[in-house]
Amino acid sequence: MAAGKGGVNVNVAELDIENLGWFRDVLVYAKERNVTDIIVVEKRPVRLGILKKCEIMEVGEGIVVKPGKAEILAAIAETRQRRFDGETDTDGGTAIIKHIRNKGYFEYAFSVKDIGRFRMSVSSSQEGLGFAARVLPYTIPRLEELDPFNMLAGIKGLFDFSYSYPRGLVLHTGVVGSGKTTLIASELDYLAERMNGAVYTLEDPIEYVYQNKRTVFRQYEIGTHIPSILEGVRMALRNNLAGLVVGEVRTRDEVTALFTAAEKGFLVISSIHTPDAMTTLRLLDGYGEDRDAWRKKMAQCLTAIVSQKLIHKEYTVNGSKKTGYVLVPEVLFFPATIKAGVERGVYGEVESAFRGNAIRNAITFEMSLSVLEQKGIIDSYLKMELLDRVDQGKI
Repeated sequence: MAAGKGGVNVNVAELDIENLGWFRDVLVYAKERNVTDIIVVEKRPVRLGILKKCEIMEVGEGIVVKPGKAEILAAIAETRQRRFDGETDTDGGTAIIKHIRNKGYFEYAFSVKDIGRFRMSVSSSQEGLGFAARVLPYTIPRLEELDPFNMLAGIKGLFDFSYSYPRGLVLHTGVVGSGKTTLIASELDYLAERMNGAVYTLEDPIEYVYQNKRTVFRQYEIGTHIPSILEGVRMALRNNLAGLVVGEVRTRDEVTALFTAAEKGFLVISSIHTPDAMTTLRLLDGYGEDRDAWRKKMAQCLTAIVSQKLIHKEYTVNGSKKTGYVLVPEVLFFPATIKAGVERGVYGEVESAFRGNAIRNAITFEMSLSVLEQKGIIDSYLKMELLDRVDQGKI
């Protein structure tokens, strides 16, 4: 995949689809049907998913694809770009099985010429060897494509700076499969046309490959180029950065590292698995040992919390009928009054200001659904149903 001016950022080979055997048909089929996930378990029917729904894959005359263990191992061996220690071309997948037994699972990403890019999570269960492949867009979608109704105007405004680069922590939240990685990629591509500096990314694995524009990207894969997120942050902070992107944080130490980077004046973008903005804020509150000092750091560093959900449906935009994913965002910004509330730990007051539309450019899930209702994407009945599902944490 070629890069723009400045050279290739990451050495990502595009595989020849003809070398993928049975998996070739699966990938082509998935692309044609615009699915989000491919689920493969040995001797079971391959299933294709759109968000949380799965259907059995049939090709030709209703033929159901049921790969065996050897076929699955061959697909894994062919799509990976890096081998485990001791693995050879002739070991029949022994090193792969050994690694799964020792580690539980492993992840990687690959690109197929003219088809797309995929993130693989390989594991073994009671049912046998298998993997889940997340389907990624072949090119990074523009912000306008993801957000045709401009509900993320505040985020675009943050990146449409005139004098000084944006700073602080922008934290993306949402459940698995809600599109966090894609939205972050779209933001970075938007930023890359405006920021004349270096942005380091720490990812596990590298999913999108960014092109050098005004911004120069250096992408590091955890376990390949750098041993851990913590080591990656330490390395990045010793360089002259404009921004730092961390794919996802899971531990207290990783969250603390994000705040340390933001405290030093960098723009930091990352993600965490939480359902909404206020839940995220209250969760973050529990990470500090010295509560007063930690809340002060949170208030100083937080720039925005972006939560998101997706609904899949038919809709019309600009006169064109489409079937696909509709973004439902929630964005909490941190002006001086909200920072003061965070520093005092009065999250009830923060939430009241947020829900009461008292924060400039902020948007709640209810407000987003109201926009979709006004645009004719959903009706009032679906809006109420979706609000109930949001409240129950079901989307």
